[in-house]
Amino acid sequence: MSRRVVQLGAVVAAAALALCGLLWLLTDKQVQAQETGTYPPPSSSIVVQFIATSYTVNETDGFVELTVALNQPSQSVVTVDFTTVDGIATGTSSPDSPGDYESASGTIQFAPGQTTQVIRVTIVDDLCVEPTEDFQVQLSNAQGATLGADSSATIYILDND
Repeated sequence: MSRRVVQLGAVVAAAALALCGLLWLLTDKQVQAQETGTYPPPSSSIVVQFIATSYTVNETDGFVELTVALNQPSQSVVTVDFTTVDGIATGTSSPDSPGDYESASGTIQFAPGQTTQVIRVTIVDDLCVEPTEDFQVQLSNAQGATLGADSSATIYILDND
């Protein structure tokens, strides 16, 4: 019987050593991963972009909303900057020059787990007879994510005069 106890004791000791070694290995890999920036997964696996690259709005609508989305939820905060860029349509530059839309820029923040945000741009209803005009909203400077291919959206303003 003592021989079985010794054998069983040796098996338990070997299992305990293996478990300790595995725990050390896992802990060591976590430390290495944190030191190399690969734990949690790299932000390059998270992509931020517009869900559509073309929007059409009537001049009388008053605004256009553009949806920006992450391809998957993030465990940390993701931010991305946006700005409007004139095309044929011009943004407001002064009170004397109302433009076709109100220029806008800022930073969108996605809380952990959040996958969509909306940018709202005000459209100016003027009295001028004009053709369809356009401008863009561009994303840049993503933090915690990579910019996707659809990082620019074009907005077409249909005249009502």
